[in-house]
Amino acid sequence: MVDKLSEDDIGAVLVCIDAKNKLKSLRLADCKDIVGNALEPLCESKVLKKIQFGRNNGKLSSSIVVPILNSIVDTDGNSLRDIVLPHSWKSVKARNEQPLNNFLVKFNESIISKSECGGENLRSCFTCFKSVCDGCNGNDGYPIQTCGHCKINICDECEYFQTCRVCNSTFCSVCAERDDVDAAKQCEHCYGEPICFGCVSPENEDCEACLGVFYPKLRARNEELGNEIAGLCDENEAQKTRYAEEKEELRNEIDTLRKENDELKKKLSEGLGILG
Repeated sequence: MVDKLSEDDIGAVLVCIDAKNKLKSLRLADCKDIVGNALEPLCESKVLKKIQFGRNNGKLSSSIVVPILNSIVDTDGNSLRDIVLPHSWKSVKARNEQPLNNFLVKFNESIISKSECGGENLRSCFTCFKSVCDGCNGNDGYPIQTCGHCKINICDECEYFQTCRVCNSTFCSVCAERDDVDAAKQCEHCYGEPICFGCVSPENEDCEACLGVFYPKLRARNEELGNEIAGLCDENEAQKTRYAEEKEELRNEIDTLRKENDELKKKLSEGLGILG
């Protein structure tokens, strides 16, 4: 029945229970039709510890919800420790857009400030907000790495990583699946260590199968270069045509000047003859 609740229904319930001062945990994973206005009664809450969205919250608007979450994080003495992001907010594009990106940075800093871990270089996952330090990273089941492309910290439980065996650049699984990102990919045939497109070369002794992983990119680049060359050839032909036309115009001007010069000489000669 939860998925049948409307925006007004949820907002009314939050008002009736005095959610700002009493509600400690809220789960909205099954409410697929809300955009976020119903959460306004939670503004500046000091008691809310966890709020959970989910895959079905596709209509949830970050422009509406993020200011509400900001008001909670900005409130002194707030208890917010755990947020499960809507599935649609987890893409690289969504996480890098404003105001969501600013909030993620702020909330991560808030999580780190509240952490009981005393190690160095404390950092938090931008998706699940688990935090680790250099001392515990890799020993607790969810080591956190920084993606070499989108530059955000993500734990291994939320996404997998590909690291280029040549340049050691690390890419999260979201970036690795994008065709426009020079991410490290693994050969499907020899199962060798991943390599990024920028490092593929004969000097690195890549097998033909590994090169095949990048064939679409190589072909696209080849077509791009072909189009550039064709464009330069067209431009060169156009310049040749312009130069030929300019040369012909100059010849015509020279011929005209010669004729005018001959006529002037003739008139001058006739004038001198009359005077003589």
